[in-house]
Amino acid sequence: KSPLKVKDPQGAVSEKIRRQSIQALQLVKEGRFTVHVFAFLGGIALVISSIIDAIESFINNDPAEIMISLYTLCLGCLIIVIEGSRKISFPKAWMYNIKFYFRIVDYAWGRGCLYCLAGSLQFTIQNIVNSCVGSYMIIIGVLAVLSSFGAGVKLAELHAQIDSKRDLKACFSKFDVDSNGSLNSKEFALLMLDMDVDCTYHELEACFNAIDKNDDERISYEEFNEWWSGW
Repeated sequence: KSPLKVKDPQGAVSEKIRRQSIQALQLVKEGRFTVHVFAFLGGIALVISSIIDAIESFINNDPAEIMISLYTLCLGCLIIVIEGSRKISFPKAWMYNIKFYFRIVDYAWGRGCLYCLAGSLQFTIQNIVNSCVGSYMIIIGVLAVLSSFGAGVKLAELHAQIDSKRDLKACFSKFDVDSNGSLNSKEFALLMLDMDVDCTYHELEACFNAIDKNDDERISYEEFNEWWSGW
């Protein structure tokens, strides 16, 4: 293979690639947390509907529905902590324990399965609110799973174009526009575009999250190198 040639991240991205990925770029500029926000809101809806269900089930003396309500309440709280930790200062021990005991939440497909499970449980207590909340969570879960699988393909394409650690460092440095030792979502999007890796917004978000292990909204060179070396 010929040596890696990294183009100027500001002006040399081809117009063809720009047109193919204009939606992803626009959404990146608006913010990369669409799925996270939707999931966070779904977690809140789960908690509220589960509390209401638990009260009604207690009044009706239905132990089975009380247990289901408690399960969905716990899942709702778990989702709120997982997705809200990017913007809300929860105790660090919470996230450490969650990621230690529930390792699948490190992956978009794992979180998607969690959302689908929570949504499915909502349907066991039949009313219009639970049907709406359950359907919403299942849709978000399916979207997260699909974007995760798509991200795996896109990251494989990116990895195939970087032959050595020298190329890796050159690629990272060229797109670290503000020279702060990390890539934000916009810089990462430009990197993917320039390497001819065409992503939808949700695939781009899943790719970013897969490399950003500490959820600080930036990809450090150490994280970039860890991803490339561990592939």
